[in-house]
Amino acid sequence: PVPAKVTFESLSGNKVQFTGGNVGEFIMNNQGKVIYIPEGRWETERRIYLRDADGTQIIGAGMWYTEIYYNASSDDATTYSFRGIEADKSNLRVEGIYFNTVNNQRYRNGNSNYQVGKGFMGSWGKNSVIRNCWVEHFECGAWLTDYSGRGTDNLLIEHCRFRNNYADGTNCSQGMTNVTLQYCSYRNNGDDDMASWTTARMCSGIKYQYCTGENNWRASSLGFFGGKNNEAHHIYIADALESGARVNADFAGLGFDGYTKLHDITIEHCGCVSGTKGT
Repeated sequence: PVPAKVTFESLSGNKVQFTGGNVGEFIMNNQGKVIYIPEGRWETERRIYLRDADGTQIIGAGMWYTEIYYNASSDDATTYSFRGIEADKSNLRVEGIYFNTVNNQRYRNGNSNYQVGKGFMGSWGKNSVIRNCWVEHFECGAWLTDYSGRGTDNLLIEHCRFRNNYADGTNCSQGMTNVTLQYCSYRNNGDDDMASWTTARMCSGIKYQYCTGENNWRASSLGFFGGKNNEAHHIYIADALESGARVNADFAGLGFDGYTKLHDITIEHCGCVSGTKGT
């Protein structure tokens, strides 16, 4: 059942309501406030940056009602950084929004130097929440990294849909710590649905729980590539073209420390017809 719309009147705090124009500019000009995005399809041609204030809340009427649509064409080589939300402040909240793009490819002309953009990027600081969002037609649904070095802790992502993205559904990389991803739906993504890849700085405390991965068509539905004290449990994976789940150090990075736990996971009908990828 589709839930009722969230209304502006139901919100509290220092709140403002978007009434039209460029939704990205409106959000960036009201950081630190409770920003309500009403029902409708609202377009922006640039990435939204949350860098100016802690406590910004972006609240839509619900994923079935409010859409933020990134309209910059992936056929243009200059639009590498024109999509998604990038954040490194704390106590952020994004809820009740469908994020979509005009994209129909992972890279422009197959060139990895021209990626078509992630839905969510950055570290998201401390104690941030992404909830009830639907993210599709990005390169990755979320590529979460602490490139800024400002630190990350206690990020919660729940009740979200990461579908029809051309690479990962969600990936916690470089320095992400204590991230919980729960009750999320992954479907038809073109790299790992649920992943964590430790690169130059250790990822730790990454937890996937009570999630579903379906029809993953490259890499695996679940993957831990290095990291410390990470866990996945109560996961259902079905119809992955290659691996259902992987735990390895195939990619460059710091490798493993502490524990990596996988338990209470059901994997059905996954793996290649031949070769080792589906083992």
